[in-house]
Amino acid sequence: MLEHAEVSIQEAEKLAGSGALAKEDKQTKSLKRAIGLLREQWASDQLPTDVRRLAENLLALTTAPPARP
Repeated sequence: MLEHAEVSIQEAEKLAGSGALAKEDKQTKSLKRAIGLLREQWASDQLPTDVRRLAENLLALTTAPPARP
């Protein structure tokens, strides 16, 4: 059993890229797309260091139901 673990560790990059493990849900795809759009639109010195949190907040704003008057 230890031999199997050693082989798995040695092949971690291949395993990480395999179709069975490299899956994304809708939220992850949206987040990656938002991060990409932010980086295309603004230079890195104009973005916060935590671009992921900015993208998450923007997605939350754009997918939230409209506010009632």
